[in-house]
Amino acid sequence: IKNPGKLKKKFITVATTRPETMLGDTAVAVHPDDKRWKPYIGKMVALPLTDREIPIIADEHADPEQGSGAVKITPAHDFNDFEVGRRNDLEMINILDQHACLNENVPEKYRGLERFEARKRIVADLEALELVEKIEPHLNKVPYGDRSHVIIEPWLTDQWYVNAEELAKEAIAAVEDERTKFVPANWSKTYFEWMRNIQPWCISRQLWWGHQIPAWYGPDGEIFVAYDDDEAAKLAKKHYGKKVELTRDPDVLDTWFSSALWPFSTLGWPDKTPELKRYYPTSVLITGFDIIFFWIARMMMMGLHFMKDVPFDTVYIHALVRDEKGQKMSKSKGNVMDPLDIIDGCDLDTLITKRTNGLDQKVAKRIAADTKKAYPKGIAAYGADALRFTMAALAAQGRDVKLSMQVVEGYRNFSTKLWNASRFGEMNGCAPVKGFNPKKAKQSVNRWIAGEVQRTAAAITTGIEQHRYNEAAAAVYQFVWHTFCDWYLELAKPVLSGPDGKEKDETRATFAWALDHILMLLHPFMPFITEELWERIGEAANGRDTMLILAPWPELSGLIDEAADQEVAWITQTVTEVRSVRSEMNVPPSAQVPLVICGADKDVAAWADRHRETVAKMARLSSIEMKKTPPKGAVQIITHDGVLALPLADIIDVAAEGERLKREIAKVNGEIEKLDAKLADESFTAKAPEHVVEENRERRNSAATTAKKLAQALKRLEAAA
Repeated sequence: IKNPGKLKKKFITVATTRPETMLGDTAVAVHPDDKRWKPYIGKMVALPLTDREIPIIADEHADPEQGSGAVKITPAHDFNDFEVGRRNDLEMINILDQHACLNENVPEKYRGLERFEARKRIVADLEALELVEKIEPHLNKVPYGDRSHVIIEPWLTDQWYVNAEELAKEAIAAVEDERTKFVPANWSKTYFEWMRNIQPWCISRQLWWGHQIPAWYGPDGEIFVAYDDDEAAKLAKKHYGKKVELTRDPDVLDTWFSSALWPFSTLGWPDKTPELKRYYPTSVLITGFDIIFFWIARMMMMGLHFMKDVPFDTVYIHALVRDEKGQKMSKSKGNVMDPLDIIDGCDLDTLITKRTNGLDQKVAKRIAADTKKAYPKGIAAYGADALRFTMAALAAQGRDVKLSMQVVEGYRNFSTKLWNASRFGEMNGCAPVKGFNPKKAKQSVNRWIAGEVQRTAAAITTGIEQHRYNEAAAAVYQFVWHTFCDWYLELAKPVLSGPDGKEKDETRATFAWALDHILMLLHPFMPFITEELWERIGEAANGRDTMLILAPWPELSGLIDEAADQEVAWITQTVTEVRSVRSEMNVPPSAQVPLVICGADKDVAAWADRHRETVAKMARLSSIEMKKTPPKGAVQIITHDGVLALPLADIIDVAAEGERLKREIAKVNGEIEKLDAKLADESFTAKAPEHVVEENRERRNSAATTAKKLAQALKRLEAAA
């Protein structure tokens, strides 16, 4: 430390992991409360290897507990030092060129040296001058380029910035007063966290593509920001009093700056086009949580600044798509799924090539083996509709999506089920009837299905409006597969296969009406198959008035009929309960079982008589009788309408079946005990991957459900003995 006073010479020791940057130091900082260095604040210190002197400054960035308490400040090559330099008005000396070699701002002997070579020489020169106190190992976190794989250096350059803090004020207020809402609402916290701590936004990029910066430079460096070349030339002529040659800034705008303009720039802005007037602001933006700051926040700032209104009223944050084990997809894991491979199919060799391309040999070998194990025959073609429905069905708010090919296959089968149901209707002459009113239906089964369509339409509408797409998808799936295909088709078959008449005409018209509404309700989830079926079914009614995508959304009311609901509920419950008992008791599928209905009121008796043939066929019954009490030795099923009794003594060995059930119960209980012990082991739950722990919980829950069913079956069997 150079001091004209009593002290002739004193050293101040600093530590660094980047010795080469010392040549760009412009100060040494100490904490203002550090008593050791307080007397020296404001003094000058000689910077080794250079002929420069730099000041000792007081700044809270210096940590008194770290090393000597003094820290070198290189404003041009360190983010923290840059802020210290701005606070203390320090000179900022850039010592690197674009290739990370030392430039003309360092002593001549170091110029042109690559940064790491310069580091070696500078350390050697300092040691020769006996200016190195000690060298010790230090674990340091450094940034690497994701493409170049080399260490990134902070480098002082001239860039264009936006005062994001000012723009953020209105964007924060717009979410606070709910002009724009986040769904789920908790994501607004992430938005506020970013926006309330926002920094100046660097919007210039040194790339060859993108929107070029609209700035031009005059001969003396004067800047002209303009709409185009002509406007820039006019501004320059006005400034200089004559025409001069301008040079346009070669940089382009940050991608997110251009993307921030998207809600209105795509509609013809800055011109006041009809499209801009009609479509801005938009309604719902659907995106991922990882770009809340990068995209959503910036669209909010730009929209409010230029259009004086929010760009959208709702932001729906969808889940992250993971693999079937719950792991995040990444190329290094080899578990990335290309949507096109799922839609169109992909053979094993092509799949392996895609997943291992660009990876080192060891990783590629592991991923190839994993891929062969998971997809030995490659990936089948499931179609866009099946994948789209899968995404909607799994998109529960606040939960990530576990993408499994088994699930996609299940929804591909669902589309096949719909196609076959439509084919069944076509084969039985079920075509849309103009002016058909389901409220006037006479048949209880037809009145019931009309009411179910109304309930389903309401559930799907609510799910979509509340952004609970999984609930909407579940409602349409349940209705199409189970209510319509499993029950209504079976209940309608006797009429459709019977003689012509009013009942048959009504059922045909009701079937076609219900199927039309299925296509409308399913269209947002499966647009391709529904549009195709809409056109085909319409051909039987001499064409459609419009394509399905332009058809109005169903708004139904007054179709729910409680009497019809009760009647069909009795049918479905009876068939379901009998089928369940047959399965539990191991009754052979081919065996015809008698059914005795006990304690039935007149409504049940009438329903049983009216639907005797249908119930007997669906439940594989040999007969249906009405009695006051159950026959001895019959398995009994208690319902709210009475007792269903199945005499099984002549069909199965009751004693042997009881022993089988006991063995199954013991086996399942043993599995539950093992899983309970595993899940209670803290070393397992703490160390095992999350998806493995979750799989064990799911197995435990499944085993518990099975045990409960087996116990009920044994109880029924023992009661019949």
